[in-house]
Amino acid sequence: MSADSQTLAPLARRDAARTPLQVVALDGPAGAGKSTVARELARRLGWHRLDTGASYRALTWCLLERGVLRSGADATAAELSAALLGVDLQQLGVALDHDGTPTVAGRRLGDAELRAQAVDRLVSPLSQLAVVREFARALQRRFVDAGGPAVVDGRDIGTVVFPDAPHKFFLDADLDVRAARRHAEELARGRDVSFEAVRAAIAERDARDAGRELSPLRAADDAERVDTSALTVDEVVELLAARIGVAAPAAGRAATAAPPAGAPERYSGLVPWFYWLSHAVARLFIRVWLRRRRVGAEHVPARGAVLLIANHQSFLDPPLVGTAVGRTVHFLARRTLARVPVFGAMIRWQGTLFVDKDGSARGGLGAAAQALAAGRAVCVFPEGTRSDDGHVHEFQRGVLLLVRRARCPVVPIGIRGAGRAFGRGAKWIRPVRCEIHFGPALPAADVLTEGGLERVRQQVRILAGDV
Repeated sequence: MSADSQTLAPLARRDAARTPLQVVALDGPAGAGKSTVARELARRLGWHRLDTGASYRALTWCLLERGVLRSGADATAAELSAALLGVDLQQLGVALDHDGTPTVAGRRLGDAELRAQAVDRLVSPLSQLAVVREFARALQRRFVDAGGPAVVDGRDIGTVVFPDAPHKFFLDADLDVRAARRHAEELARGRDVSFEAVRAAIAERDARDAGRELSPLRAADDAERVDTSALTVDEVVELLAARIGVAAPAAGRAATAAPPAGAPERYSGLVPWFYWLSHAVARLFIRVWLRRRRVGAEHVPARGAVLLIANHQSFLDPPLVGTAVGRTVHFLARRTLARVPVFGAMIRWQGTLFVDKDGSARGGLGAAAQALAAGRAVCVFPEGTRSDDGHVHEFQRGVLLLVRRARCPVVPIGIRGAGRAFGRGAKWIRPVRCEIHFGPALPAADVLTEGGLERVRQQVRILAGDV
């Protein structure tokens, strides 16, 4: 038995007379979806959720605040161990609140503290120390003992922290998929970091976690492995709930502790009831007044992330595409439109993702990447502006960032007639027949090859009749 196992053995024992341990243990590498799945699974089951990584981050933040550790400097495990000599971790005031939120001397910590760059730099080597892991795990087990059923996520939950958990899962995903998810999170926090840098950091973390002496990252022998690469959060949650033997509500239905009906998505201002009500009205108008015809809509996947790329002729383009697809679609639009009275609120409630005039990734592109990482459909008009002559003009290369981050299928779309019905400068919508043509889905790898974006543009041209 390892020294780590001997130290933690008392934590693994439970009084046989007590209620059996009710824990769902979720392990896996960074970006596999543990945190998001754990949060949603706990919400649907009505259980507590405990992010064990937050315990280590809270301790790291506290040590930085007390001056025990220095910010702005990398450190090895040996250097950190030396810095902790004479420090009684029990006296620092680090604890877990009733809902699992880390606290320091009664102060609840949020992402601003837990996700600070100084914490990011030191938390991994600090968590390799046996004294730190023993302290954090003691917090975690006390929380579960006192709080009741919990969904717990981390990297050694099923192997060390709760080896007697009745439900164990090991979530994993392709490295590029995990990097795209984490990159979207970083952009949403306003951090200007490249996809390549995030991918390299995750690959390095994988190697460090799998190779460390104390509690290396691995699946418990009795854990079920789940590859989340091509699954949405809802699909993973439903799978896990079915294995546990508790029915998870279908997407869109009320659940224990669910947000109120119509609550917006976290990456957009989408209000579902308004989206579908407005689309029902728009669909009726488009079918009657514009006599819309759609061809090849079956090429759009019914579930999972997909990027729709279309030509741009008119303000009618988003409703024409949105009403032709049988699922929610998020569109990108200039941020200036959000400031138009009434209209701005309406398109925000429809889930529009706003970008700055220069296409800043800090805005809509980051939100679009986050939506794709969550398995949603996003539509972009890469020409950047409406065409005045009806031709399909050069595509802006920014769309390749989304393809590279999401690694999802790309569906080319050609819109015909919208410019004649309501082109630039028009004061009313003329009854001109409009057609939406969908091409076969293209693998992301094909789009990312040399000349791939131009090949997509040529397909859009053909679909739009611009030949």
